[in-house]
Amino acid sequence: DYGTKWVVTGVKLSSYTLGTVLNDTATASPSSGGNFKIRVVPPAKYGDSMLLLTVTIKTILGGCDTTLTRVLQVSGHPTANFGFNEVCEGQETTFIDSSSKNGSLYIGYIWDFGDGGSATQAYPSHTYAKPGKYDVSLTVTSASGCADKIIKQVNVFAMPQMRIVTSSRCAKEKILFYDSSLTAGKVNKYFWQIGTFKSPLPSPTYTFSTPGKYTVILAMDVSTGCKDTLTEVLGIFAPPKAGVGYVPACVGNPIQLNNTTTGDTVNATW
Repeated sequence: DYGTKWVVTGVKLSSYTLGTVLNDTATASPSSGGNFKIRVVPPAKYGDSMLLLTVTIKTILGGCDTTLTRVLQVSGHPTANFGFNEVCEGQETTFIDSSSKNGSLYIGYIWDFGDGGSATQAYPSHTYAKPGKYDVSLTVTSASGCADKIIKQVNVFAMPQMRIVTSSRCAKEKILFYDSSLTAGKVNKYFWQIGTFKSPLPSPTYTFSTPGKYTVILAMDVSTGCKDTLTEVLGIFAPPKAGVGYVPACVGNPIQLNNTTTGDTVNATW
């Protein structure tokens, strides 16, 4: 500056194709006899483009003007975002990057699945071993080093803990079948198959004509989207027919009683 004092009289940022991008908005212009600093913030839509910075300077003594120009490469700042499908425990969750590039090119993805797992692909998949809520984060980084991070909560639903209960196990009796499963949501749909009998009811009834072993299948569809099927083999027993036998005896002598009950019996009480 040859020892003169000067003042900045104008700052302008422009695009080669779109004209003025940003005019001087400073409330006080820098002035000095040496170095100075200015700060300009290009709008996001000009990311990953070349802009021209023009600074006009005037000497305080003499009023001489000069113009400084610099070409600036503006890098776009990405905005992180992603989508995913909520699943049940043991199933695979797919994550889909939906970040906005804003004129930038990505060079890095960092996924944190919230259970110690991680990935660096754009569309990773992950399987959670346990049900619960997990905070999943995605960090995207552009080629120029600009980065953004987003965190979303992922729900992993518990599978139904299925159990079949019956009111009886005897043939020729009406048996009530009911579900005592533990579920994380409301059961939307039931399907029972008891031997060859089928029913969509929550608690159907069925009568076995003969004793034996029968396959019972229970399938359910829960509001969380979890589905499961349980298959059990039930033993159906012949109903007992009580009977008593005895040996005649004289008055004053003990009479021997015998249990002549037929059918499947566990115990007898006299």
